[in-house]
Parts: sequence; structure tokens; C-alpha cells
Amino acid sequence: MMLTDCFSFPQKGSPKRGRVKRAFSVHGGEVTADDLITRARTGLKPNGDMGPIPPLSSAFYNNGLLISTDQAIRDGGGLQNAIARQPGETVVRVEAQDVGDLGADLGYGYQRIGATGNKLINGTT
Repeated sequence: MMLTDCFSFPQKGSPKRGRVKRAFSVHGGEVTADDLITRARTGLKPNGDMGPIPPLSSAFYNNGLLISTDQAIRDGGGLQNAIARQPGETVVRVEAQDVGDLGADLGYGYQRIGATGNKLINGTT
């Protein structure tokens, strides 16, 4: 994963702020390929929570890479770029355009396998 996925950073006042354990349980090094395939097919997250089927179900090779990538995004200006692109949002999506190439293979993932409630998106799976 060369940061083709995106990262979400809850901002001050967001009810999602402070959910560090979620990042590890959904995208950390302990997540298996079977977990990711299940999420790509059904929306069931590796931590047992149910959600929409994401466009990409992905995980880092290990927790150290998750931590260092998070820090690189913050220190390298990627988070600031995303905030500027999405003023007033409580959760900011950091995308590759905000960060650039980090120059490392960080993890792996699977594109959406299952259908979503959005018929337009279903045509792209």
C-alpha cells in the first residue's frame, strides 16, 4: 500500500476523537487477510463492528508501520493539507494527494467485493 488508501483524522469536538485502539484493531498488524476479505465482502470489520463495505479494506504489515505512517502524515504536512482542503469538517480524510509518496510498501488490502446499498457504486465493483 503506497498510501493509495486514505486516513481519517478526527478533529477537536468529534465523537470519534481518541479512538487509537480502533486503528490497531481494524488496520493494524494483527489483522489477517481473511479479516480483510470478510470486510471487503460484508462490511464486518476485524474488530467485530459492522459498517458499510469500504472501497478498500486494508491493513498495515505491522503496528510499527501504522504508527510511523501516522507520524509522517502529521509531521510532513499531509494532515495540514487535508484540513485546508476540508475546512470545518469534524473528521478529515487524508489522501495520497495530501501526503505524496512515502517511499515504502506499508501494507496490503482488497477492493470492495460485495454489493453496497448504492447502485451506482455497485456498478464499479
